[in-house]
Amino acid sequence: MVLLSIFKINFIITFFLFLGLLLTLGYSLFLYNRVAHGFLKNEFIRYFSDITRKEFFILISLIIMIYLWGINPQMLINFLFTVSYYLFCLI
Repeated sequence: MVLLSIFKINFIITFFLFLGLLLTLGYSLFLYNRVAHGFLKNEFIRYFSDITRKEFFILISLIIMIYLWGINPQMLINFLFTVSYYLFCLI
């Protein structure tokens, strides 16, 4: 939401903020991988599997929801407002 608000003000600032965000994400993942796992040896690559088919489909469904809520956050806000209103009425 913050990037969307800044995008309406100035596209160039948003571009550099997004670029910095991506670089920070990449470096954080690289750093975590090296600290937690060390260097990966070539003989382990044959037997290494990141994700199963079930986990993949769950991940895809979560990514789709994140993108939909990122494009249209009002949908999520309305849903949360409705749920909280009904929960408040129960009290």
